[in-house]
Amino acid sequence: MSPSAAWSNEPWHGLIGQSADDRPCIKDDRSVWITRSDLTRAARELGSRLVEDGPGLVFIFASNDVPAVVGLLAAWWARMPVALLDPNMAAEGVERLIGAYRPDIVLGRDIADANPLYRSVSAKHSLGVDSIALARAPRHGPINPELALLLSTSGSTGSPKFVRLARSAVVANARQIAKALAIGPADVGIGHLPLHYSYGLSVLTSHLFAGASASLTNAQVTEPRLWKRIAEDSGTQFPGVPFHYNVLDRLGIKRMVPASVLTFTQAGGNLDLATRQRCYRAISERGGRFYVMYGQTEAGPRMTTLQSEDFPNHSASVGLALEGGTLSIIDDNGVPQPPNIEGGVVYRGPNVMMGYATEREHLALADSQCGHLETGDRGVLSEDGFLTLTGRTQRFAKIAGLRIALDEIEASVGAGGSVAAVAPNDKIILYVHKSVVGDVKGNLIQLAQRLRLPTSVFVTRPVDAIPLKPSGKIDYTKLERLE
Repeated sequence: MSPSAAWSNEPWHGLIGQSADDRPCIKDDRSVWITRSDLTRAARELGSRLVEDGPGLVFIFASNDVPAVVGLLAAWWARMPVALLDPNMAAEGVERLIGAYRPDIVLGRDIADANPLYRSVSAKHSLGVDSIALARAPRHGPINPELALLLSTSGSTGSPKFVRLARSAVVANARQIAKALAIGPADVGIGHLPLHYSYGLSVLTSHLFAGASASLTNAQVTEPRLWKRIAEDSGTQFPGVPFHYNVLDRLGIKRMVPASVLTFTQAGGNLDLATRQRCYRAISERGGRFYVMYGQTEAGPRMTTLQSEDFPNHSASVGLALEGGTLSIIDDNGVPQPPNIEGGVVYRGPNVMMGYATEREHLALADSQCGHLETGDRGVLSEDGFLTLTGRTQRFAKIAGLRIALDEIEASVGAGGSVAAVAPNDKIILYVHKSVVGDVKGNLIQLAQRLRLPTSVFVTRPVDAIPLKPSGKIDYTKLERLE
C-alpha cells in the first residue's frame, strides 16, 4: 500500500525536497556518509513496510543515528504521525505512553516480550540496518491526516502530554530556520542534541530542507571525541544550550572548537548576558556568527532569531520573529500593549502546533490554535520589534536545555500536597513536608537518572507545612519570596 496519490508528486511533503543526488547527506557514530538518494530510497522501502496494514501511529525511540532518521522519514513518506521518544526512557514511562496512545508500530525498542499485544517484525532496508518494528493490530481509531509529529513537553519523564504538530508546521519552521541561519548545501550541522528534543530535531530538519548535511553523534560537549568528529566531518554549525556555552566559555571556544565551525546557535533557555557577550566576541574573532534563538516545542520549535550583526546593539534580546511570524505583548486581560511595556508574549505563525494531546483519541482532533500561541513567557517588545524576555508565567523550568514541567516533578517524587517545586534560577527547589523528606530524596535520585541530570540540580528544603491559597492550591508566590 502507498500513500495517497494526491501526495505522490511530493513524496516528502517539502521536508527534503524532491531531488535525490549523490552528495553526502547524513552519518552517525557508526556509519560513513550516506547520500541523499540512498537515504530517501531506504526511507521509502521502510515506509512501504510501515503502511502495509494501513496508516497508524508510530513510536520511535530515537537515538542520534541513521536508523532513527530513516524511521522518521519512512513514516513521513507513509503519512503516518510519529512520536519521537527518549531511547533511555524508563520502563514505567514506556508502559504509561503505550497505554495512553496504543501506537500501531514501535521502532527502536523491543516491547513484544513485555506487551503481548505486539509482535516483533524484522524490517530491513537498503542501508543494511535492521530495525525492529513491533506492530499492533487492528489499527486504533482515526487520526487527523495533517498530524505529522508528537513531541514531549517535559523531557524524559514519560508524561503522556505531547505537542501535536502538522506537516505544514514542521516544514514551515525548517524553512524559517534555514533562512534565518543562511544554511546552504555546503553546510554540515552538528547533531549532538537528542533527536527527540525539539531543538535537536530542528537541526536535522532545517539542514535537510536546505539540502545541507547533518553529522549525528551521541558524544557530549565535554568529550574529546565530539570535537574530533566535528573536525573529521568539517562541521560548520554548532547548536548549543546554555550549559554548552558555559562549558565552552570556561574552556575556550578558540581552543575547543574546530576552525570549520563558523555558525553557532544558542537556544534552550536563558544564557546570562555576560557569558553571551564573551561567546559573541570569541566567535566574532574567528570570523564566525553567533545567533541567539528563542522558541518552544509548541512552535516547532523556533520563534525568533537575534542575527549576529544585530548582537552589538541588542545583546540582551532574543531577536525578531522568524519570517512569516509575528510577536505581540498582552496584559493580564489579553489586551495588546504598546512597545516597551512588559506583558505576556504572544506568537503567531505557520509553525504553531495544532494543540496538545494526552491520549490516543486526541490524535483525531482538529487544529485548536489556528497559528496563535500564548507562550507563557513575559517580555518586552522594542519599537523596532526586538523581543527581550523578562520571566515566565507558566510552571516550567529550563535546565540544561530540557523543558521540565514543575507540576510533573512534584507528582513524580511525592504524594499530592507534600511537595512544592519552584525554579528561580538554574536549580529546582523542592519544598518538602518534613514527614516525607526521606522518600522524596530517594525518588529524586531515580528522577535525576531518568532525566540525565545531576542530582545537584535538585535542592530539597524541609518545611512544617506547604503554604496554600484560600482555594486550597499551593501558594508558589510565597515560596518564591523565600528565595
